[in-house]
Amino acid sequence: MRTLAKRDPVRARPGKRARAHHARPPGRSPARAAARPAALAGAGADLAVADALAGPGWIELPGYLSRAESAALGALARARSDAGAFRPAGVGRGRARQIVREIRGDSVLWLASDDPEPAAQRWLARMEALRATLNRELYLGAATFESHLAIYPPGAGYRPHLDRLAGATRRQVSCVLYLNADWRAEDGGELRLYPEAVAPVDVVPRAGTLVAFRSASVRHEVRPALRPRLSVTGWFLTRPLDGSPG
Repeated sequence: MRTLAKRDPVRARPGKRARAHHARPPGRSPARAAARPAALAGAGADLAVADALAGPGWIELPGYLSRAESAALGALARARSDAGAFRPAGVGRGRARQIVREIRGDSVLWLASDDPEPAAQRWLARMEALRATLNRELYLGAATFESHLAIYPPGAGYRPHLDRLAGATRRQVSCVLYLNADWRAEDGGELRLYPEAVAPVDVVPRAGTLVAFRSASVRHEVRPALRPRLSVTGWFLTRPLDGSPG
């Protein structure tokens, strides 16, 4: 049985097996070693996520979704935003929840499990396959997956935070999939991770890239961008122990 131990972070390139290396300071490119072609397609990519969560606690996987799949999700997000379906995101939960744009500037739209759009169903099916892998490989006990589309307007960000709020224990693993075609490093909008005991790491939000990390321990923030920044974010949750939503 693998456990969620701590070691160096993991990254992978499209078509390459993930390999451990030391975290890099923001703005610097790490060395990335080649391995077997297509090793991270489909189930191989999901196994790489499990390996990373059992070790360093996070992973970046460019090309997790194809160009066409991420473009379809991006088109869905823009169409529903144009239709007024998104709402400003809040911070906190329950009665303490509030909208503070200086802390969190995105707007979100939650995806229902029976969303009729094929792009949404493909994403949810991919996450269901990942849930099965994580439960099998890590005994994660993830019972459900919740997910929303997110749009950050230019200049908006999200200050450093954990995805598991105080007193809430259900969120186990966070996943972010980027939907930004032709994104350049100079456009900003990086996801900055703060893994335990290593230097911060910046991830450029390019279309098709998946970032997965432990919800309870990996602090992170969204840096402001010069362009609208689109993503789909989700969490694997355990069943509530006492019937509460926490």
